[in-house]
Amino acid sequence: MSINLGDLLNIFKTHFSMNDLENEFNTPVTLEFFGDEITAFAAASIIMPSAEIKIHSFPKTPQECERIRQSSFSLFFLDDSIIDIKGLSSIFKIIPPVARKKILCCIRAENDSLTKENVTSLFYKMALRKPIWYKSEKDFIERFIRNLGKSSFAAARLYPGLRDYIADDIIMNMSRDNAGIALISSIPPNLPVIGPIAGVLGVPGETVILTANQVRLGMRVAGIYGSEMDLLARMTELWPILATSFGWKALSRFVSGLAPVVGPLIKSSIAFSGTYAVGVAAKRFYRDRKILTSQELQEIYNFAKDKFSKTFKSRKK
Repeated sequence: MSINLGDLLNIFKTHFSMNDLENEFNTPVTLEFFGDEITAFAAASIIMPSAEIKIHSFPKTPQECERIRQSSFSLFFLDDSIIDIKGLSSIFKIIPPVARKKILCCIRAENDSLTKENVTSLFYKMALRKPIWYKSEKDFIERFIRNLGKSSFAAARLYPGLRDYIADDIIMNMSRDNAGIALISSIPPNLPVIGPIAGVLGVPGETVILTANQVRLGMRVAGIYGSEMDLLARMTELWPILATSFGWKALSRFVSGLAPVVGPLIKSSIAFSGTYAVGVAAKRFYRDRKILTSQELQEIYNFAKDKFSKTFKSRKK
C-alpha cells in the first residue's frame, strides 16, 4: 500500500470533520487561582509561565463570586488547616452551588494524617468535586488536565505550560486507541457479537482507520502548539511524517498467518508504537520545528514498543 498527500486528505475528510476539530480549539477557557499565594503561585506559574499571574483571596461576598461564575475553572488551593467541615464551610457558604461546579480544589498531599476517603466524602456532602491531590507541581499539572475534558485543546493553546502535558496525554491515548483497533480487527469474524464487527476491518480498512487517527493526532498536536487549523497546510507538513511512519506501513505488510495468540499482540504493538512515533514526531516538529531523522524515529518506535510490552506484561500478572 502506497500513500500520498491526496490520500491523507481524503482519509481525514472521510472520517473526521474540520468543523469539529476547529471547535475543539475555539472553546473559550479561562482559569482563576485562589488561596495561599505561595502554593497557588507555584502551580499557576507552570500553567502560564510567561503571563502575569493573579492569586485571589477566597471570596467573602456574593460580588466576589462573580469571578468564579465567569471562569471556566477556578482552582482553590487548600492547606490542611482548613480541610474540615468548619474550614470548608467558612469558604464555601458564600458560593452558590451553580458556581461550585466550576471549582477544582487542589490539595498538596504532604500530610499523611489526612484520610483522602474521608476528605472526598466531605467534599461530596458539600456539593464539591473530588479534590485534586498532588505531590509536586508536575504531578499537579498531570492530574489537573484530566479535569479539562474537551476544553483541554483550547486550554493548551491559551496556556503554554499545559502544552507538553496535553500533547503527551493525547499521544498516549491515541496510541492505545489504535492498539485496541488492531487487536479487535484480529478477532476471527465467526465469533458471536464482536466477530462481525471485527470482520469489517480487513487489513486495508484497518490501515485506513489507523492512518485517519494518526492524521487527527497530528492535527491536534499542531493546534496545541499554536498552528492554525488549515487542513491543506497542516497535511503538507504532516505528510512526510505519516508517509514514513512505521504504523501503517508495518500493518499493511503484516502477515496474517501468524499464530492466533501472537499475531494480534504483534499487530496491536505495531499500531501502538507506530502511532506513538507519529505523535512524538509531530510534537517535535510543531514545538521545536525539528524534523526527526529515520534513526530518531526508530529509537522512538523501539521505546514505544518496549513500553507496550511492559504494560501488557504488568496487566497480565
